[in-house]
Amino acid sequence: VTFLQTALTNCTYELNSRDDYTGGGRKKDDPEAVPNGCCAEGSGGTARLAVSRSRDEVDMPTNPKIVEKIPLFQKLSFNQIQQVLHLGQMKTYKEGNLLCKDRDKSNAMFILLAGELAVKDGDIELARVKPVEIVGEMGLISGEPRCATIQVAKECTVIYIGKMQFDVLLRTDVDMASKIYKNVVDSLCQKLRENNTYLSRVLATAGSAAETTTT
Repeated sequence: VTFLQTALTNCTYELNSRDDYTGGGRKKDDPEAVPNGCCAEGSGGTARLAVSRSRDEVDMPTNPKIVEKIPLFQKLSFNQIQQVLHLGQMKTYKEGNLLCKDRDKSNAMFILLAGELAVKDGDIELARVKPVEIVGEMGLISGEPRCATIQVAKECTVIYIGKMQFDVLLRTDVDMASKIYKNVVDSLCQKLRENNTYLSRVLATAGSAAETTTT
């Protein structure tokens, strides 16, 4: 439990630095919005996720609003979120480690709790992944091989969810499956928008540098 609380404290710190984000996809001025950070209401500033001592399984928080920041869980019921979290395992990766490589078999997805990941095509960095974002969900749903390499840019803590157990769960709950599929599509659309913005900045910087060199 101490291990996960530390990870979520780091997640809280990193999310607090991202002014544009509030829980549950709500606007900042919405009185029902969850404050920045990962702490649920009434939790006394401490996240109430727990870890099973048997194999680092992730348990549901006392207050479900703690997970409303995670895009995958939008619109899911308390029980449905609990079922997904019970599939998960807490894992930590050091800076420079690879979560997956381009063309690898898609056998898991990752929910980033703390740290930072780099999405790469060869040596080219395409995007950065921040806490509460999902990685690997497209391959998990489609069954297609990985389309990019994911490298740890800053030491990270993730919830690891394996494909086999996840597929079984979705087959047993059609309502959950439809919600998760929609969440994955929404997440991918948001990533495309962010990646386009990121690449535009990179290309603009490269263009400016080239002009400076020629002059």
